[in-house]
Order: sequence, then C-alpha cells, then structure tokens
Amino acid sequence: MAMSAAYSRAQTPPEKIPALLPPHPELHATFWELHGWQCVVGALVFVSFVAAVIVWVRRPRAVMIASPAMQARHALEKLRDQPEDGVLVMTVSRILKRYVLSVLKLPPEELTTAEFRHALQAQPQVQPELAAATGDFLRRCDEWKFAPEHPAEKLGAVENALELVEQLEASRPPVINPEVAA
Repeated sequence: MAMSAAYSRAQTPPEKIPALLPPHPELHATFWELHGWQCVVGALVFVSFVAAVIVWVRRPRAVMIASPAMQARHALEKLRDQPEDGVLVMTVSRILKRYVLSVLKLPPEELTTAEFRHALQAQPQVQPELAAATGDFLRRCDEWKFAPEHPAEKLGAVENALELVEQLEASRPPVINPEVAA
C-alpha cells in the first residue's frame, strides 16, 4: 500500500509552470556611479579652500611697534585736558620716567627720584642741562604729589613733560635702521 500511494503520485501529471513575467528593464547607474568622482573632486576643492582661508586668517601679521617717544607723546596727549591733581602728576611723572628708562636703556628697576636723577646725570648721551631739567621736573612733581596742600600755581605737568620728551628726542643721535641702510 505504501508503494501504491507513491506510484500514484508519480503518475499524476506535473503542475503547470506559470508563465514567466516579462523581463525588468535594465538597471540604471546610481548617482554615485555617475557622479562619484565629481563629488570627490568637489569635496577636495572645498576642503582645500577652507584650509587656505584658515591659514590666511591665522597668519602672523606685521606688528608696528611705536617708538618710546611716540608712546610717551600719545599717553601724555590723553592727559592734556584733565584737571591737574595728584593722580595726574603721578601719571605724568611715571610716563616720563618710563620713556627715559626705555630710551637710555637703563635697568627697569623702581628708582626714587634722587636715584633716577643721578642715573640720568651719569648718562653721557644726555646733555647735563637736559638731565638737570628732567631731574628738577621730577622733583617738583614729587613735591606737588606729596605736599599736604597743593601749591596755588599750576605745575603744567603735561606740557612740561611733552617739552622734555621733545628735547630728549632732539638731543638723541639718529637711529639708523640696518635693514634700510643695506
């Protein structure tokens, strides 16, 4: 019986294969297959442009350093319209001392006015009259700053300091720039 069931199944006609569907159209190339190399080149150009902009923005700039005389004049000009009081006189004397220290290449130590005056008079490149005038001006500034009552007459600190800067600049030998001379 077992054999007869298998025999009868084998004798049955096979089922019909369904009809085939028509073939699909050909697959088109994808976007990356068509334009991949253009995208890569465009990305490289964009990254190169961004890198160039970053390098250009971060490049070191030429810095113009103002001379000590220009710095002193500028600082003193800012103080010209202020009322003359202890703070102004102290600021003016500090600006003048800083200028003289940088021009004469003196050590940047904090010197008293008497020590500063002696150091200034010991400099051969400064005329003795100009050294004395600068020392006298700084002494008068100290007297004005530390006096219990301010004198009735004005010290004219800003104008006198500007005049001393001009005189010190005029007495200095000209500086020759080695790059320009070559």
